[in-house]
Amino acid sequence: HPDDDAYLIGGSLLLHPGEIDLTLIFTTSGGAGPISDPALATRESLAGVRELEQRTALDLLDYSDARVEWLRHPDYYLPEVPLEELVQDIERVLLEVRPHVVVTFGPEGLTSHHDHMRTGRAATEAFFRARSALNDGHVFSHLYYVALARSDVDRFYAGVRDGGFDYGEEGRLFDITGVPDDTIGRLVAGRSQTV
Repeated sequence: HPDDDAYLIGGSLLLHPGEIDLTLIFTTSGGAGPISDPALATRESLAGVRELEQRTALDLLDYSDARVEWLRHPDYYLPEVPLEELVQDIERVLLEVRPHVVVTFGPEGLTSHHDHMRTGRAATEAFFRARSALNDGHVFSHLYYVALARSDVDRFYAGVRDGGFDYGEEGRLFDITGVPDDTIGRLVAGRSQTV
């Protein structure tokens, strides 16, 4: 979805201004998302508005030259798109771009969002197919899943409960999901890095 990149890799982009040759692939344009102000978008115009907001965000991050690929599959219904079709769409772009690093959602989708889980699965398959097809040790060297450590999620949810808020049921759409701390391979945003 447009804006998912902001919390997935936005910090890394800010830490490395101008150092990353960025390509973003959006499997959906987010047309089923919430509309907070009816003066800004309608259900029919929301996908286009979100695409424009995405471009504006990249401009503000000083990544105006980023390549953006819109696959425009149906928002919220991504699991209904045949997996093979989604994999081929992503693989086509990966073979053109030949990235060193691919970042996507892990199996838990970070927020239990089924579109995220489907995208992560398809991107993973596309990464390994493209890497195998090129057989080049300089490209497709790393596949990263964005994830939150279980201990951080547990601490966050404890604070949310203490504050009396109704948020924090893992597996419920939009509620964050943690992974075991020992499965985290790299920590980003100024913290120590481990592999």
